[in-house]
Amino acid sequence: LFDKRKKSADVNLIFIFVTYFKATAIGANSQAAHSILKADYTENMSILDARKLAVKVLKQTMDSTTLLPEKVEMCEISFSNNEDHSVNFHMLLPNELVDLCDEANKSSMK
Repeated sequence: LFDKRKKSADVNLIFIFVTYFKATAIGANSQAAHSILKADYTENMSILDARKLAVKVLKQTMDSTTLLPEKVEMCEISFSNNEDHSVNFHMLLPNELVDLCDEANKSSMK
């Protein structure tokens, strides 16, 4: 999963990699991201749970109090299960990001 954060004139990036083996993050605030991933990542999580975790990490490591979907881009790169093991690329749609960001903003208010 890839998340890109935009901040006024400059661009901050945080990369969150969720594989069959582990999750990690590089970029701004990666130490805080590692703490969250260490606590919340599980090897058998679904794609939806991985998306939610990526957004949670983004929300908790950014400077703003509200995560806005128009400031987030997320894509998924995966291998297919068929014989050719082709690579699949999916850029999340705006409505998918709205739902994820809304959930992250609500859960941080609790």
